[in-house]
Amino acid sequence: MLFPQTNSCRSSHSLDGLWQFQAIPSGQEPQPDDAAAALKQPITMPVPASYNDLVQDITLRDHVG
Repeated sequence: MLFPQTNSCRSSHSLDGLWQFQAIPSGQEPQPDDAAAALKQPITMPVPASYNDLVQDITLRDHVG
């Protein structure tokens, strides 16, 4: 197993913290420029975590994607 470490061939970066999150509606495919676009209605989510367990909105809680 590879463990996180920094050396001449590998780097390690922590991604935990608060992130802006928005789910893509069911049935829609992500578009190439989605990653660069501003989120229209973002939700602040802690990472690492499961967004399904952190919201009360049933459509987001049951979202698979």
